Amino acid sequence: MPPGGKVDWISVALEDATISTLVLAFLADSQYLSASGIVSKIRAIHPDTVANSVFNAINRLVAESKITVADADYIIASKDIAPIIEDGYLWGDSDLFYAADVTSYRREVMLALIEKNPGIVLMDIVRTLENLPWFPKRFNKDSAKTDLEALRTRGAILRRPETKGWEAKEKEAPEETS
Repeated sequence: MPPGGKVDWISVALEDATISTLVLAFLADSQYLSASGIVSKIRAIHPDTVANSVFNAINRLVAESKITVADADYIIASKDIAPIIEDGYLWGDSDLFYAADVTSYRREVMLALIEKNPGIVLMDIVRTLENLPWFPKRFNKDSAKTDLEALRTRGAILRRPETKGWEAKEKEAPEETS
């Protein structure tokens, strides 16, 4: 957590963050950036990003008055509307993130919960997360089902057929290179 961080902040890995959230974070971290500078920073994290996707995000943020343009450079309206970049993560109150960012965070928390509680069932996951004071409130049983399915599809978890509980898949050890 960055200095000055709060216990109710969430974190999203840079590679899991949406383009719009990254644009805001990069602009909050700099005084200003050109469009090509923003594209370069995004591509350093998401190498396959199409420049037009970044330009579309920039245009949406301008339309939302979150950023402005001055002399071909973009400036954030206020640093208070962007998460902080620290050690490969974005940190901040969940309100600073877009829904897809919060979903990424929620799935990582769910995976950690399942790793610590093999065999945990859906309703225990939901109750546990609902009772965490720092957990984003944009959450319900249906989103939990979707998140579990996404984690299963990603190969991170398995469902125990006999109990309908969830467990984390064993992480494969990296191959040794000689």
